[in-house]
Amino acid sequence: MSGLKYPLITSLGFSAFILCAFFLHSLLQSDSNSQDLRLTTDEFISASEKELEALSQLTESSQFLAETNPSPELRQAARQALEQAQRTRGTLAREAAIYLKDNPTSVQRRRLNFIRTLSALPTPQSESLRRELTGIREALIANYRDAEICKDRTECRPRHSLYRILRTSRNTQELLSAWQEWHANSTHTRAPFTRLVELSNLGAQEIGFADVGEMWRSRYEVPPEKVERDITRIWSEVRPLYDALHCHTHARLQDRFGADSLPGDHIPAHLLGHMWGQYWTGIEDLLAPEANASTLNVTDLLIENKISPIDMFQMGERFFLSLGFDPLPTSFWRHSVIEAPTTHPIACQASAWPIDLDNRDVRIKMCTEVNATDFQTVHHELGHIYYYLAYAHQSPLFRRGADPALHETIGDTIALSLTPSYFQQLGLTEDNMQQDDLAFLLNTALDKLPRLAFGVALEQWRWGVFSGEITPNNYNASWWGIRETVQGITSPTPLTEETFDAGMFLHLVLGAPYENYSLALVQQFDVHRALCRATDHEGALHRCSIFGNQTAGNTLQETLAIGATRPAREVYEQLTGRRQTDAQALLEYFSPLQEWLEQVNRQRHCPR
Repeated sequence: MSGLKYPLITSLGFSAFILCAFFLHSLLQSDSNSQDLRLTTDEFISASEKELEALSQLTESSQFLAETNPSPELRQAARQALEQAQRTRGTLAREAAIYLKDNPTSVQRRRLNFIRTLSALPTPQSESLRRELTGIREALIANYRDAEICKDRTECRPRHSLYRILRTSRNTQELLSAWQEWHANSTHTRAPFTRLVELSNLGAQEIGFADVGEMWRSRYEVPPEKVERDITRIWSEVRPLYDALHCHTHARLQDRFGADSLPGDHIPAHLLGHMWGQYWTGIEDLLAPEANASTLNVTDLLIENKISPIDMFQMGERFFLSLGFDPLPTSFWRHSVIEAPTTHPIACQASAWPIDLDNRDVRIKMCTEVNATDFQTVHHELGHIYYYLAYAHQSPLFRRGADPALHETIGDTIALSLTPSYFQQLGLTEDNMQQDDLAFLLNTALDKLPRLAFGVALEQWRWGVFSGEITPNNYNASWWGIRETVQGITSPTPLTEETFDAGMFLHLVLGAPYENYSLALVQQFDVHRALCRATDHEGALHRCSIFGNQTAGNTLQETLAIGATRPAREVYEQLTGRRQTDAQALLEYFSPLQEWLEQVNRQRHCPR
């Protein structure tokens, strides 16, 4: 496998593009303002689509370059593009809310609701308040990005170094120091976050929602309260399995670090191998069962076979090709940033970008390292890329997943097929290798179940913040109270409202929803089971890989191509045969692990 280089677009060329895009936007805006609400509903939707698509190309391009290039000119251009987009999206959202009162058809209503909820943080109509909200969001993001790369900071370690310490160190003082250093960056973010909540709630109320949390939940085309009930129901189904994993983890960590390090029923957050306790794969070596067969270590496998980051993406593309998908566009390989540049620091959070779907310009930004976690992430991000390309032929408002969760589901569903048999098919392992199922399932569980628990806790907290049930003077206590209840995790330092421990989580900084990830963590098992049944797979669900199966690939391609042209539940039923998500498939997948956990926990005091 060979590598490719990814030259960045020059700032001169992009500046010219921005001037042209702003000129196009001004023409569209002028036309929209001149007609105002005299447009018919269909005319308004059509004009909005054109304007939003032009703005999308502008903002995606400018943000991508600003995140991958330190040029002040590019960053200023990105700020200008984002401000213009927020202003326009806010105006169109308020107009869409008015059209929704005029008894639109069901198709018109869906499109109007897409326009109304396009911005994750809706802006107020007041220009001064809109500018204030934009400034706060920019300041929070800048604080995060500066901390991430230690810009203009002394005695600072970059984010990736702190995360690596939490993943690899077994010294409790080193772990605590890394955890405290990152969280200290949020000390001064409580006040601006509080104001951000106030202003974005005002924007949500101006377009007909009680608060931002209700607006986020409305994007699933069911009553918002049903989304909340569904997540609560799903978590109650998964919780016995999670609690069994928590009990085993608590006991093994006590064995390793001593009872003094885990004095209570909850696990201190710095001991779990990840800054937020989302992934416990970093401590897998402390939790693994005694192997009765060869245990597949994907990180070692990739390194032994001299797989590079670019090779990892080519392997991911090969998986999709085996299902009948088209090769990735040449521009993807030319413009994507797949490894951290050696010349300058960049924001390393992995992300997929639909720059210009009319011209199949899609990209990924990721500081890829050769390890099992990043190999999974590669397939997750490629799931977004292939979803973008599949619905690129749809009209702009329907260029999205059937619902926000399904977009996160696709790549992770593919990753469930990265089984030992898949690596054998690639010739990377011996054909007669006998895999230890328990070790494989434990590794998968340490990746999936803590993320689900964290997502449930995060959105319980944020929905409470947006609704006003949780007040600013109780942010930290409520944050840890919910995490203790849901995750069984506690703060490693004494609680005080002088700190704001949630303040350096990226999705909170960005004002981005997270319930889609929680739902996707369950949906992926539903989709995996359905695709495995389509291949006539026999045997345990966790042993199924759809690699190379055209039948599964056809089903997947047909579903992705629908985009958002049909309601989500219809699309989900076409893909899985079921209209509602539950935890049945997830529990079936992990049933051998749950049996083992219940057995080893019998002689333990399980705190949950």
